[in-house]
Amino acid sequence: MLPRTQVLHEEMVGFVATGNRARIEFLQRLAEFVRDRHYLELGLPSPLAYLQCVLKVPRSTAYESLSLCRELEKRPLLVEAYGRGKFSYRVLRELLLVAVAETEEEWLALATDLERTGDEVIAEAKDARRNGRRRPRRETHGLPNLTTRVTLEMTREQWGLVHTALARFGENCALPGEEVVEADAEGCGGASEVSGEKLGARVAQDKTQADTHSSPPPRLSLEEGLIGLSQWIIDRGDQFSAGPSEISPSHVSPSQGGPASATPARSATKIVYHHCPSCRKSAVEALEGSVEVDPDSVVRRADSAEVVMISPEEELALEALPDGELDVPNSSRLASRVKSRDGDRCRNPACRRRGVELHAHHFRFRAAGERTCLANEVSVCGTCRALIHAGLLVVEGTPGKKLR
Repeated sequence: MLPRTQVLHEEMVGFVATGNRARIEFLQRLAEFVRDRHYLELGLPSPLAYLQCVLKVPRSTAYESLSLCRELEKRPLLVEAYGRGKFSYRVLRELLLVAVAETEEEWLALATDLERTGDEVIAEAKDARRNGRRRPRRETHGLPNLTTRVTLEMTREQWGLVHTALARFGENCALPGEEVVEADAEGCGGASEVSGEKLGARVAQDKTQADTHSSPPPRLSLEEGLIGLSQWIIDRGDQFSAGPSEISPSHVSPSQGGPASATPARSATKIVYHHCPSCRKSAVEALEGSVEVDPDSVVRRADSAEVVMISPEEELALEALPDGELDVPNSSRLASRVKSRDGDRCRNPACRRRGVELHAHHFRFRAAGERTCLANEVSVCGTCRALIHAGLLVVEGTPGKKLR
């Protein structure tokens, strides 16, 4: 690492740690302020009134601060690591809400794991609270499939256009009076808002239908309409692709992934599922990474999807060749299988981009006599590949599983 790079890195970590310690000091003082009821000396009826009226803290933030200040003394390990800049305040906030004395060390190990991002740690903590657990999950096949809040902003004219389109889509989805089965929503479900207003109301039917004596068409919520429309587009992927053979009709590749491509367009517009028949666990490649999903839904999609089967034997490493001998370069078929196994994503844990040109890279270099096989290949983007060959990035771990 260059001297100036090291200096900047250490300074930025120091600034983050300083800010974290200041926040800890504030919460500790707030705990004492509340415990000894100092707010009464200021003529205020509650600590909430002090935070809102004197410090001008928004109401939601004030409630959060009052809740967290009571947990600081109970979780010294998390607080100490936060004070050293090991993770952000958002991570600390979620961990304080779920960790207990018996599980604090487990959550600390998860939060300081370099293979985990802050968003992943937060997702695990939220999933634990949702399911009444106090410990992180031990065996996972991806991130928990939490709901995602989607906020949309548009003019009234644009909303009218969307409103009408979804209403007509709902009319054509099923016959009048038939039950509408809610579409699967892996990776794209959640509450939705438009211009700050909650759109949980059902989409109203077209006025022309109201004037007829026929049964009203099934009405969809915004969430159901967007999910159904998305599935409709995916199921007709060949009509939206650049060419007749550019994308498979279903765009869905369950099992151990779908066919890989070096073109950004294809990897950005297909959905890749992973499914293990033996352990019955499945995941979908979402924006945040692999997300656990219902295995039955993946099996149902396999009938209309392009399936790539990867056997356990293919993942076994081969012995290196004698000195001076080189194995063959990657074939296009092997490169495609590597990218499919890796979910069409750069496997560098600090990158993990999709929709970019990917390269099947020898995990252990072919020039050193290592073999050209699935167990020694990993998908990386062009930038990470250049960093590896320049000696600035070292990838360790096991291809197809965990890297660091």
